This record gives sequence, structure tokens and C-alpha cells, in this order.
Amino acid sequence: MDYYELRDGISRKEKCEDITFDIQYDLLVAGLGSAGTYLAMSAAREGISVLGIERGNCCGGMSVQGSVNGHYNGCPGGSYEKDDSDVADKVGRIYTPYYNHPDAKKLKLEKRLREYGVKIEYRSVILGVYVQNDEIKGAKLLIDGKKINCGCKFLSDSTSDGHILRILGIKGSYGRDFDGAAAPFSSVKVLRRGDFITRTNHDSGYINPYDDKTFSEACIRAHGQHFGDKEQENDRFLYIAPLIGNREGMTFEGEQTLTLADILEEKVWENELFCAFSDIDKHGFDRAFESELFKEWFVVSNLSTVTFKIRVPLGVIIPKGKRGLISVSRCISTDTYASAAVRMNIDMYRLGEASGVAVAMAVKNGVNSLLDISAPELKSRVEELGCFDGYPDRKKGFVERFPVRKYIEIQWLNNFEDIREALSGDCPGIAIWSCRIMGEKCRERLMEFTQSENINLRYNSAVALGLLRDEQSIPILREIVENRCEYHYLDCRRSNQLRSVIAIYLLGRFGDMGIIDELSDILKPEEYSKKMYHTYKETNYKLSIVEGLNSVYYQHFSFSCEALLDIAKMHPEKRDAINKILLDAVKDKSYIARITSHQEGIYFKLAEDIIKRIKNRT
Repeated sequence: MDYYELRDGISRKEKCEDITFDIQYDLLVAGLGSAGTYLAMSAAREGISVLGIERGNCCGGMSVQGSVNGHYNGCPGGSYEKDDSDVADKVGRIYTPYYNHPDAKKLKLEKRLREYGVKIEYRSVILGVYVQNDEIKGAKLLIDGKKINCGCKFLSDSTSDGHILRILGIKGSYGRDFDGAAAPFSSVKVLRRGDFITRTNHDSGYINPYDDKTFSEACIRAHGQHFGDKEQENDRFLYIAPLIGNREGMTFEGEQTLTLADILEEKVWENELFCAFSDIDKHGFDRAFESELFKEWFVVSNLSTVTFKIRVPLGVIIPKGKRGLISVSRCISTDTYASAAVRMNIDMYRLGEASGVAVAMAVKNGVNSLLDISAPELKSRVEELGCFDGYPDRKKGFVERFPVRKYIEIQWLNNFEDIREALSGDCPGIAIWSCRIMGEKCRERLMEFTQSENINLRYNSAVALGLLRDEQSIPILREIVENRCEYHYLDCRRSNQLRSVIAIYLLGRFGDMGIIDELSDILKPEEYSKKMYHTYKETNYKLSIVEGLNSVYYQHFSFSCEALLDIAKMHPEKRDAINKILLDAVKDKSYIARITSHQEGIYFKLAEDIIKRIKNRT
């Protein structure tokens, strides 16, 4: 038998004699957060023995200890609905009407766990894991200061940061490919506002949860920034939530992996565990450095708030080649963009509940891999519980929130008159993406549209052609950049994109040497004097204008950096000249003041950090 332990952040394996376990459970759950709590609850309800290990002093995760106690996206259905309803009935709406009361909720969840027979150990951790022939046999626990060996048939890493996976030396990735940056975290401040309790939930910066020093520094800085916030006259500070809102943990290679491409293509799987429902909620402003597919969707097509039904396969919770091991939390087998879509509290509850059914089926059937259970039987039981798909009639659409919550279904266009009409307005995103889907069939008509006197139709058709990598779009894309202004598309309720920034990105992807001088001008200090960079001075959610950040300038600056980098990769003879342009742009750091008034804890990547990487690549 092998024993694994994490020492100085490194997985260590040593041989050990077969041991007699002090206690034995069917399922051992490490971490009683949003997913882990409902995993334990569901599995116990299905009739197997469960031990929950939680390092904190309560269960419930971010909705309780993190005070992120409202719901953004996610599918309805499942046990969480009654729990939330019971909490609201018990304490009334002390919190702002759409928030739950964290203290009441943690008591409710703990009561439910105990009713189903889950053994709970708070202030406890897993020190190491016992494995035999790639099959989990048990773990060494620290409970009440005592080390206890616990045998189990299944072990779930529900820690949300992959703690058990790291103990086992399972390789994972963190964040996006460009620089490893994950979604910005949040430090949550709770306050009283009039007759209600409410809280903040803004981005606090980039954070690496696997580096103790920088993690601590980022948390302290984020907490301190709350005291500089503008507050309403009757606001009264209560407390800062004890659990940091880290939106993204490590991902790993699973038996199946969910990707952004799967979501955008609305992929259907044979062994679906449950359905999530969300947009690609990727926080952060430095979109120039995201993946190509993400930029095609989020930036070029301006479809940031399209909400998808996301079919999640069973294999995403199973580390590849492992038996008796699952990961049921936001740390599942996805890419960074799919992770941003399936991490919602509601869907984490439902992930946990559906996974609990799967584990119980495996235990009862005497198998040590969830892949060996009957997918139809699993789906049938999860549907019976109401947590498979709470929106059976929805596929994709815009979810509006104010003044009332409503869903607006969308369909991709295949009629050129409909495409022409959409490209003629301020909301061309659906038409642009529809052209991407149609491909060659729409090139000729798009070229025809570029001859129009309607400036929107002309420019938007060029963007659609650029997305199709048609070089006939280049002259018009250059024109858009040369005539740049603060014009935003308006498809979405937030994160609407600048058309000139879209053109910059596409020209960089073409490797267009004819735009180098224009991009060089954008990076010069003189560029900042243009009126377009000073049009928006008030916070504007729809256009992603926030206090302390000149978003219009930053997007032009950052996308110009990345476009020049793309051009240099495609034209090595231009690398030295482009390298000089980039270094000159940041040599005295004066660009920082043009971008932001924040000097510390910035919640987007400044060019200074990006340029370091640019220098290495050019």
C-alpha cells in the first residue's frame, strides 16, 4: 500500500504496511462547502454511510462563510430550494430581499446533514491518503488533535482548491494559458443599509491560492480597500466575510473534460450528470490576453451574457485512471472558461446532490468507479429528485435582471435578411456569431454589405468577415481603428465591447503589418489626449465603466499590445521594431496613471506585468 502526503507543497509517496483502519465509511467527503454539503447529504439520504471533514467551524461554503448568499445564475431544482425557502420562512428577509441569511442557512444545512445520518467533524483536515493499485483505500485524518485512520470506498475532494488531488500528486492547471491568471477573487464586506443587511461583491484582484505569502498579502490588501469605498449615508459596517471568494481553483485531467467549445456548441453527452445554466462569467478586464475562442465569443461577437444550458458529463468529477476518488466542487475537469460557467452556487448544490446519487449507486452495486454505474438509472434518479434540469424548455438566451427578471431565448440566424437587419444596428452579436457558424456560405453577402452607406452595416459586416479570417475585411478594419471612437455594441446588459478594439484584435490576428504605425500611436502618451478616452466618467455597468479605471483607454492599450505581439510572431523581421515600440510604451511607467488611479491590488493585469511576458515572447 502507498501513503501520500503533501509536504512543503509537494506530494510525497512512501510505502506502508497494510493497516487496520480505526473507522470505516462508504464515503469520505473532504470539505463541506456548497457542493460537498449536498454531496454528503444526498449520499446519506440514498442509504450509505458518510463522514464529512471540514476545516472550518460550519458547513455551507461561500453562501455561508463567504456571505455570497444570493444566486446569480444556475438551474433551479433539487434540495437546495426547500432549504432556502425554510431559511427565508424562519428569519424573514433581514437581508436584501434576494439574499439568504448565512447564519440561519448554516444551521439549516447542519440539521439536514445530521437528520440523514452524516457524521460531521469540524476543525478537522485530511493529512494523507492511502492508495493501493490506483484505488483509494482511506485517509489519515486530524480530528480534535488526534490522528485517525479512516477507511472508505470513495473519497471526494470537495475542498474547491484540489487539496486531496495535490496530496496525491495529480497534476492540475490553474488559470488561463497566457499567464496562469485565474478569475479575480472577492473580499466580501457585510453592512447594514436601512432596514436590510446587504454586502459588497466586487473584484478584489488576482490571487494565487497556492502561494501562502502572496495569498495573504492579497487578502489583507483587499480587506483594507473596503474602508475606502464610498458608502451611503445610512450604511453601517458589520464585518468582512471570513472566507475569501476565490472564483477558480485548479482543474485536472478527468475521464471527461468540459470545455468552452463544448458549451458554445451545446454538446450533448451520453452520461450526463446534471445541467448547469450560466453565461461564461469570466471576471476581469484584461480580455486581450484570453484564449482565441473566448475572444471570438466574448469580444468580437459581444455575447458575454448569453446564458447556456450546460450539460455536464459524469466523467468531469473523476480524475483519469483513479478508482474510488472523485472531485465534487468547483474544482472539476474543465478549462478555465467552462469553470467560470459551472461554478455558480446553485449549480454547485446540484452537482453535489447528483454526485451523491452516483456514489451511492456505485457503493450499492459494489463497484469502485462511477463509470461502471448505469447512466440511464443515474439520470432517472437525479430527474426524480428534480435536480437534473430545472429549465427543460431553455437552451440559450439572455437573462435580464432589472427591472424584472426575464429570459429572452435566442436562435442563430440563417436568413440573410435577418442577418442584414441585425448587422445594421447596435446589437449585431447574434448575427456575427451566426456568420461564423455559416462560414463560407455568407462571405459573398457580407462583402456586399460592406459596400453599404449604413455605417453600422458596413463596419459590422467587416467584423464578421474578419472573424471568418477573410482578408478582404482588412482595409475596413483599418478604417475602424483609424477612425476609432468610444462606440460600444449594446447586445448585453454588461461587458459590451468597443468596435475599434475588436478591429485591433482582428488585425493582430491577421498579422497585418499595415496597422503597426497606428497601434504604435495608440501606445504613445499623446494618444491619451483624445476626447474618446474621457467621454465616460461615471460608472456604467452596461459598458463596464468602473471607478478608478479608464476602461476605454485600457482596452485600446492592452489589445494594441497583444496585436503587436501577434504581428511580431507572424513576421519575425518586425520583431525588433515591435519590441522597441512595446518597451518604449512602458519604460517610465507613466501609462499606469493613464489607465487607473489604483496603485495596489488592481483587479486587472497592467501592461507592466504583460510586457514582461511580451519581452520573453518577442
